[in-house]
Amino acid sequence: MKLSFFETIDRTVNILEEMSPHYESVSDKLSAFFEALMHENIQPIVSVNRRVKSSKSLREKILRNKLYQKHETSEDILDNLPDLIGVMIFCRFVHEENDIFEIIKKFFSSTDVDGWYYNPELKNMPIYLNLAEPQPQKQKNGFSIYRVDGHYYSYGEKINFELQIKSLVHSFWSDIEHEIIYKNNSYLLIDSFMRDMLSSIHQNLESIDRQIALIYNQMNTVSNSQKNPDKVLNEEFSKLILAKSINDIFIEKMHENIGFTIDFKKACDILSQYIFVKNEIVYQNLSSQTMLELLTRINFISKRFIDFETPIYFEHKFKPKSRFGEILGSKLLEMINIDFEWNVFFKILFEIEPGSNIDDFERFLSIIKARYADADLYQPIFDKFSSSDASYIKDDVLTAIASALADVGTIKIIYEDNFLSVCAKIANFVLSIAESCSSIEEWEDFKNIELPQFEAIVSQSIS
Repeated sequence: MKLSFFETIDRTVNILEEMSPHYESVSDKLSAFFEALMHENIQPIVSVNRRVKSSKSLREKILRNKLYQKHETSEDILDNLPDLIGVMIFCRFVHEENDIFEIIKKFFSSTDVDGWYYNPELKNMPIYLNLAEPQPQKQKNGFSIYRVDGHYYSYGEKINFELQIKSLVHSFWSDIEHEIIYKNNSYLLIDSFMRDMLSSIHQNLESIDRQIALIYNQMNTVSNSQKNPDKVLNEEFSKLILAKSINDIFIEKMHENIGFTIDFKKACDILSQYIFVKNEIVYQNLSSQTMLELLTRINFISKRFIDFETPIYFEHKFKPKSRFGEILGSKLLEMINIDFEWNVFFKILFEIEPGSNIDDFERFLSIIKARYADADLYQPIFDKFSSSDASYIKDDVLTAIASALADVGTIKIIYEDNFLSVCAKIANFVLSIAESCSSIEEWEDFKNIELPQFEAIVSQSIS
């Protein structure tokens, strides 16, 4: 026979699990609302997350806080649980926490008879917040947090939720502290020393936050023109930042999974370049907002498990859009699960990109082709031949390039220095075509001899 309070805990958990689908639906509505509110006020945020309290967490909280003594029934425990649902607004910098709170405070400006704040225009979103308490609140550990109690009425039932506003630095800090202090029940002889160390880390993190915010604002100031409110970063500097972020995250994930790492710097440079092209910003400066969104996406990948030992699967059969794509794509599909470097490269690419694996694969091929098909490289033949004949010759050259790349087959074919080397060979070959051929018939004779040699030269130029 169980102790009576364990029976109470079990009943409470059972009710939670029965009501979980309903609570999940409410949490979705709340997170969608607060995200929309931030966008309407043009307030930069990283994300709005939500969660329903898990059975394990509820059981632990009831025991830790002796809620079985404070409430008579399981229903009372749930009705008085302030964080049954949690909604977390994540922002970039510490100073933005207050900006977000002020937006919420301004929107929920009316009060009911119990002193809860609401917006009378929200007929279909009966949200009530306790905005009377000073913010940020002081925690037991001495640090501050923006934490607001709220409740939502669903079919006449009051459902409690807790709203938190956290910068990336404070989110990172709270995760560390939660695991080391709150959930660590071991008896630590150096407990006070560890708390002092954590306090020092917290101060350093806030200092880093201020420095990053200063750099971010300075970049915007330097690269902004008064007529263009979109903030811009230097393209090459942005590529370096992006490549380093990709490299650092995935090197760490690889070490966690398989216990060692490989040198992946050049491949990360290509991934950075690919992201620029894919976002259609390769020929202009990258907006700081877009850059921040990319870095945020990469940062969130660090919280996911990545298995580097499993094969890559595709949602449907590869459908090449060109002869170039067919040749190179078939080779990459052949190598993707038997060559570790290719496997890691595409795992990273597919993690970063939000689409399906096959769509991202086909898009990657199209961008590789687009780089080798740059109009400037083929201008001499377009100056000499008709548009249709020049396009025909260009397709032949691109097919030879694809064959050369496939012949090499290693990840080196996408390295930037090899790309530049191949482009130099293309430029020379196109000039020789323009000098040696005056008609499409002459090209047919010329290519039978020269095209295989060009293909071999391209293969040899990749080191």
